[in-house]
Amino acid sequence: MTETLIDTAHRAMEANPDDIQARMKYFERLADSELFLLLTKEAEGETLSPETFDISDGTFILAFDTEDRLSAFVGKAAPYAALSGRVIAGMLQGQGIGIALNPEVAPRIDAGLRFLVDRNLGPVAIVAHSQGATRGSNYLRDARPGGSVAAFVAIGVQGTPGDDYADIADSLVRIHLPVLDIYGENDLEPVLARVDRRFAAGSRNRGYSQQMVPGANHFFDGHEAELVTRVYDWLEANVPR
Repeated sequence: MTETLIDTAHRAMEANPDDIQARMKYFERLADSELFLLLTKEAEGETLSPETFDISDGTFILAFDTEDRLSAFVGKAAPYAALSGRVIAGMLQGQGIGIALNPEVAPRIDAGLRFLVDRNLGPVAIVAHSQGATRGSNYLRDARPGGSVAAFVAIGVQGTPGDDYADIADSLVRIHLPVLDIYGENDLEPVLARVDRRFAAGSRNRGYSQQMVPGANHFFDGHEAELVTRVYDWLEANVPR
């Protein structure tokens, strides 16, 4: 993909981490550039509904500096709003929401798989949490990486029914690997509300299993050891060495 002006400014900033001027030029370029903000639905007048993602570091919206990058990330046509970085930053001021700029899922997973497979490190499983699990399911649904992935573990996976971009159930129907869908008893509402929907979709796959960890929240605080044990035991039982 062609390098953009933001790419160039970011590369200069990364090459000179102590250069204040390079950092300022990057953020100036970001503020002045037109960005494409991913939405959950088409804009209604001046009312926008950005797609948001909650991870351990906080809540983020997704923005891209080209339409092609947005399309490549989503994998299909999706609603968006074209706004300057400065306008988007103003919209988010005081809300505690950050901007994830040009996130790239498939290329990063591809690179990681190549690294592991090239070194003959044995079967590879994708283990992901929350929105990372949603993105992992999209990758396995769309990329179809052959035999390079042996299993998929989705921890506290969210997803929006009816949205091909974020509907985990739609992905589960099309994934034919062993899948562990594991969540906490006190998980987030979007996770718990779709337990039955995920189970119905995943049950079409003989390798699908769903587990609930009693007392655990979305981040498995205080239940980390049990989570690790459950995932390890499931992988041992379902991924031949």
